[in-house]
Amino acid sequence: YVILENAIGTNPSQHAVVKIHQRVLLLNGTILEDTYKTNKAIDVSVSELLEGLQEGIQKMPVGSRFRFWLPPDLAWGKKGSSDRIPPYAVIQFDIRLIEICSDY
Repeated sequence: YVILENAIGTNPSQHAVVKIHQRVLLLNGTILEDTYKTNKAIDVSVSELLEGLQEGIQKMPVGSRFRFWLPPDLAWGKKGSSDRIPPYAVIQFDIRLIEICSDY
């Protein structure tokens, strides 16, 4: 991962619900999702994210922005997902952690 913008804030736990902006891309540049563009951040449970993102989000202080690359075994694997994500795809995530909504 790469730290694009660091912040001094609280890091979420695996049990947290967080508000994030994210841009999700294939390595060829195909955008799968972009909440920055729609300006609609999403609330997600850290424990429900892809395995690789669960670990990564917990390293992020609130207010920071990280870029992650997930290998297939930590993303959608050998099957891919629908017709948008091919088998064995490496996925890039550009994530800004806006806030921790709850943390148990």
